[in-house]
Amino acid sequence: MKRLFIAVNLPEAIKWQIDALLAEFEGGFDLGAIRWIPKENWHITVVFLGDQPEENIPIIERSISMVIPDALRDKIFFREIGFGPSEEERRMIWLKLREESSGILAPLKAKLEKELREAGIALREERRLFSGHITLARFRDGTRPPLVAFPEVQNVFFEVDSLDLMESQLMPSGPKYSILSSFPFKKG
Repeated sequence: MKRLFIAVNLPEAIKWQIDALLAEFEGGFDLGAIRWIPKENWHITVVFLGDQPEENIPIIERSISMVIPDALRDKIFFREIGFGPSEEERRMIWLKLREESSGILAPLKAKLEKELREAGIALREERRLFSGHITLARFRDGTRPPLVAFPEVQNVFFEVDSLDLMESQLMPSGPKYSILSSFPFKKG
């Protein structure tokens, strides 16, 4: 079994821009209560596939290749750093996409899920609206972090040009992600 997901990976320049934003941030969190995600692991998950048998990988790749011709390159804009999944239920720190950018990825997500299900790939049913984000940090179980002011996000955007089928290997030091295959978007 392989733990898989479909994601938009970030260009290095954007990772450095986000990293510079976080360097300004002094959250005052108990360091034992928070685990910052290394920038090499930053991505936007479009579809989480979970544990899949290895023989499903060609089926998943075929499903992505059926949907990708409709996807156009577009700019993705970030709006704010905040708690996830909400301020009330703060288990993570997210860099959230603007609504219009989530709106670009949401139809792609819906098409992918439909194609994957029709191909016989079992998926966990999502009950909430797609809200694109990058997970920047996770709080340890039971930690209730204080509300804080995060740095303002301005002019952080990039052109999304591909979707990647990713594998997540869970290691004692944290997950290790690798790209299994990449599917470029067509130019608009």
